Order: sequence, then C-alpha cells, then structure tokens
Amino acid sequence: MATLQQQLDALRDLKATGTLSVTHEGRRIEYRSMDEIDRAITDLAARIAAEAGAVRPVARRTTFRRSGR
Repeated sequence: MATLQQQLDALRDLKATGTLSVTHEGRRIEYRSMDEIDRAITDLAARIAAEAGAVRPVARRTTFRRSGR
C-alpha cells in the first residue's frame, strides 16, 4: 500500500504544480488533461481505501406499491 500512497502523493503534487507530465522510475507519464489526473487520483484513493478495508457507502433504491388498488 505504501507504493500506492506514494503514487497518490505524486499525482497530487503534479496537480498542484499544474504539470501534465512526470517521470517516475525512468518512465515518462503524460496526462491529457487535469480531468484525467483527477480521475487517476480518485481511482488510487479508492484502491487504497479498499486495501485498508474501508467500506464504501451503498445507496439502495426501494419502491413501494399500494396493495388492493
């Protein structure tokens, strides 16, 4: 999980600088937009939460019918 957290921190730093590309471990990664960086941040944060055992809230939809009418 430390690696995922490091990646998340790097993405947040990248976003803060307004830069769309980064070199990590000899690999250059270029994002197309800040929206793409936001999606990557959201994805990594969800993966970290899942590994930590955090439970995501679940929304349920219930319908009711009147009987006899």
